[in-house]
Amino acid sequence: MSDAISCVKCGASFESTAARSRKRGRVCRRCHAEWAKAYRLRRRAEGRPVRRTFNPEYDRAYAIRRREKTAQENRERRKNPEEMKKIKAQKLLQHAVAKGHIRRGVCEMCGDENVHGHHDDYTLPYSVRWLCPKHHRFVHRDADLQADDIRSALKPGGQ
Repeated sequence: MSDAISCVKCGASFESTAARSRKRGRVCRRCHAEWAKAYRLRRRAEGRPVRRTFNPEYDRAYAIRRREKTAQENRERRKNPEEMKKIKAQKLLQHAVAKGHIRRGVCEMCGDENVHGHHDDYTLPYSVRWLCPKHHRFVHRDADLQADDIRSALKPGGQ
């Protein structure tokens, strides 16, 4: 879905998607290219890098800290019996899907093919509802909602 908008620099009318208009503002491709070229020349003249450089030592240290934190979170999660039920159900479902015993469906709400398996009851690992990420988040926010409730909540105007 694209709309015709006018460039704030030259006034030319152009088609723009929402992603492009957020990225470049409300300027046409030609005006943006002129600005980018001037930016690169100015940065080079100042002796500054054109692209942002990253600190590889910091990145490496951050990755180590993140790994340690994730490992600690996983150890804590495995101490909780309720979490262990979830983990076991998730692993059994992943294995069944990988082996082809269970086929992924489409989202119950919108028909999207990019789906997650949602367990209403972790004691039944193969009984899942297939939901796209958007509707899966919605279900977890309001855990007691059933499929019909979600459909009615997400009618046009609510999406």
